[in-house]
Amino acid sequence: MLTRYRKSNTGEVLATGRIYLAREHGIARASIDRDAVAIIERLARAGYEAYVVGGALRDVLCGERPKDVDIATDARPGQVTALFQRSRVIGRRFRLVHVPVFRRRNGGSARHVYEVATFRGADRAHANQYGTLDQDAQRRDFTINALYYSPISQRLIDYVDGLQHLRDGVLQAIGDAEASFTEDPVRMLRAVKYTAGTRIELPAAYRKLIKRGSSRLAACSVSRLTEEMSKILASGRALPILSVAHELRLLAVMIPAVARLVRGPLASSATGRRLGELDADVAAGRLPPRQQRLCMFRALAAELPATDSSWRQDERPEKRLAQVLRRGFEPLVLPQQDALTIAEEVASAFTANASADADDR
Repeated sequence: MLTRYRKSNTGEVLATGRIYLAREHGIARASIDRDAVAIIERLARAGYEAYVVGGALRDVLCGERPKDVDIATDARPGQVTALFQRSRVIGRRFRLVHVPVFRRRNGGSARHVYEVATFRGADRAHANQYGTLDQDAQRRDFTINALYYSPISQRLIDYVDGLQHLRDGVLQAIGDAEASFTEDPVRMLRAVKYTAGTRIELPAAYRKLIKRGSSRLAACSVSRLTEEMSKILASGRALPILSVAHELRLLAVMIPAVARLVRGPLASSATGRRLGELDADVAAGRLPPRQQRLCMFRALAAELPATDSSWRQDERPEKRLAQVLRRGFEPLVLPQQDALTIAEEVASAFTANASADADDR
């Protein structure tokens, strides 16, 4: 293991971070998405630092296959877009670059987008202040997400003891946890997501903070919350994650109508049983990509038609029922087409059951 140093304002040399070699961290270069590696290599050829960061490393170190790979670099957004065609700068709170890659599969091509973010500076009051690698590490939410891996040198850089915390199954906020959750309430949901159904423990103190501050989640943008819910439903751990989210009152903020339908623990409810079935299907790879999103939303929406029976009075109830479903998902966004597809299924089953009852009479 190597050590990173810096000089203090008084000239004193301070140890600031650890550098783990390949034999010490155990990450196989082949386990990192090859397109992400190609992006990092291109940035390096242009003279920039670039690393895989965050959840992808957490997943690999936990023996899981990462779904998305984020990249951190010292290149500014304009310098990144100059290197990659069709890339674009996004974001207001913090500007980053989306780099699209088109992969050839089964005779066609699929588009995958990688997020490339410039190192953030130490001043949290200015979201778009750029900084150094060690400053960027201090701006992240939890220590287990503040690890940086170079597929070129195959070295892992750790300024916050994140690797040891991950190995010990410890979730540790960077800085004061309450201040961190207040700064970005989505971190409360992510704390649950990183721990529920895993070997990482959610500290009791964090559980209290989250339960007490759950209402802050309502101030977050609808698009961010919808994206987080989509990731949870696609994780294969939706039931344990949303069970804890329900217990800590986060689910009641995200989808109040669904939370009100659950009496007692989520796992023992009809919604919980459907989420368990969804997790099993995701884990077994039984859901084709085109069906996965629909199945995810259906697991949460199945009981919403019972909350408003007015749609049953229409000769063609699908559109009215789709409105009921979308209202029931608020403040999250249920896509119109998905709502209509679920509504058609429910209306068809309702019509068939009504006909069967009429025949019995």
